[in-house]
Amino acid sequence: YGGSAIGGVVNIIDDRISDKVVQGFHGRMLAATSTVDDGTTASAAFKAGVGNWVFSLDGLRRESSNYDIPVPAESRRAMQAEGEAYPGPNASSVENTAVDLYAYGGGVSYVGEKGFLGLAVKRTDSTYGVPGHSHEAHGDHDHDHDHDHEEEEGGVVIDLKQTRYDLRGALDLDLGVFNQLKVSAGYADYEHAELENGVVGTRFLSDGWEARAELVQVERNGWQGAVGFQALSRNLDAVGDEAYVPSTETKEYGVFTLQRLDRDTWGVEGGLRLDHRELKTPDMSRDFTNVSASIGAFLRPAEGWFLGLSGSRTSRAPTEAELFANGAHAATRGFEVGDPNLDSEVSYSLDATIHYGAGPWEADLHAFAVKYDGFIDLRATGAEDPVSGFAIYDYLQTDAEFYGAEAEVSYRLWQDGDRSFSLEGAADYVHGETDLGVPARIPPWSVTGRAVFDGGWWTGKLE
Repeated sequence: YGGSAIGGVVNIIDDRISDKVVQGFHGRMLAATSTVDDGTTASAAFKAGVGNWVFSLDGLRRESSNYDIPVPAESRRAMQAEGEAYPGPNASSVENTAVDLYAYGGGVSYVGEKGFLGLAVKRTDSTYGVPGHSHEAHGDHDHDHDHDHEEEEGGVVIDLKQTRYDLRGALDLDLGVFNQLKVSAGYADYEHAELENGVVGTRFLSDGWEARAELVQVERNGWQGAVGFQALSRNLDAVGDEAYVPSTETKEYGVFTLQRLDRDTWGVEGGLRLDHRELKTPDMSRDFTNVSASIGAFLRPAEGWFLGLSGSRTSRAPTEAELFANGAHAATRGFEVGDPNLDSEVSYSLDATIHYGAGPWEADLHAFAVKYDGFIDLRATGAEDPVSGFAIYDYLQTDAEFYGAEAEVSYRLWQDGDRSFSLEGAADYVHGETDLGVPARIPPWSVTGRAVFDGGWWTGKLE
C-alpha cells in the first residue's frame, strides 16, 4: 500500500466480483440495533450463479440519532472560557451526530478455467452531522472575546454522495517465474456538501481513477511473491464561499514487490515500494518520490501458536489540504493554513503479534510502536480569524511517537454440530505524543464484550 498505509489499513474489500463459480442462489440478511444512539441497521446481499456467470446484488440502510456519552460534550475548561457553567460529570449526548445512510450495489463476473473477469458498481448516499461548538461571526464588527457580535448557529451537516465502478480480474499464465496476472481498476465520482443551517457553505467534488497490475510468482519450496505497478489520478475541486483548498490535480505512480518464504514452522517476508506523486494547483505544484520497505519474521512453535515480528519504514507525501489549505473549514471549525514547503512524512514502526487457537479458545495480542520523522500535524496558533471567528490552525512538521496494543479473546462455551455459543472480548489502547505536545483526536482506550450464537443459517450477537 505504500505511504497510504502509514497510519494503518482499513479493509473495504467486498465480494461483489466473484472469482469462483457459484452454484445456485445464496443470500444473507442482517438486522441490528444499537442503544447508544437509537440506531438501526438493515442489509441484504444475494449471489446467483448461472453456468460460468455470477451475479451479485446488495444493499444497506442505517439510521441513528445523537449518541450518548457519560460526561458533558465540552470540557470544564472550554465551558469556563466561554463563560458557561459546568454542569458536572453528568451523562449527556453529543449534539449533531445523527447518521442517515443508504448504500447499494451489484456486480457480474465470468469465471473460466484460466481466470475470471468482473465488473461492479456501488452507490453511497449519506447525511451525517459533525459535532462541535460553533459560532457565526459578522465581519462588519470588531472581534472581541466577549462574543458580543456573534450568534449561535447550528452544526455542520455533511451530505455525501459517491458512485464507484470497479473492474477486477485474473489470468493464469505460463511465463517463466510467473504463473498469474492480477488486474484491478476503479473509477469514483465523489462529492460532499457542508451544510450550515441547511445552506451549502462549501461543496467538495472529486473524481479519479486507479489501476493496479500484479504478476504472481510460481511457488518454489515455500517461496512465493509478486511484483506490480499501481497508478492513480484524482481531481479535487472545492466550490463555495468557504472553499479553503484550491483545485488540485494529483497523480501517483508506484512499483512494488512482495516476497514471502514459508517453511511451515518459521518464515520471513518483506516488501519494497517506490512511489512518485505530483500535486498541481493553478498557482503551484509539488512532487515527491517516496520509498517504503518492510521486513518480518514469524514462528509456529507448536500447533495453534503463531508469533510474528515486523518492522517497516514508510514514507508518505503530504495531502492537498496539508500543502495548500488557506481558509475557513466549517466541518472542523478551524481556519486551516497549509504549508507548500512540507516534506514527506516518514515513519519507523515495529509490530509484534501473538496468536493462539486450539479447541474452544482463540486469542490475539498485538503491540506496536511508531516513531515519526516529520510528522505532519495541525496545530492551533492561538490567533483567531476575524471574519469566520474560527481559531487559526497551521499545518506543520514535528517529530512524534505512538505506541499501543490491542487484544482479542474468544471462548466457545457450547457446540452441537454447526450450532455454537461463544463469549468474546476485546480491548485496545493507543498513546501519542509529539515534540509540540499531545496530538489531537487520539481515541480513548476501550473494552468490548460480546456473546455470539451461531445457528448455522442464522447468527445472533449481543455486544
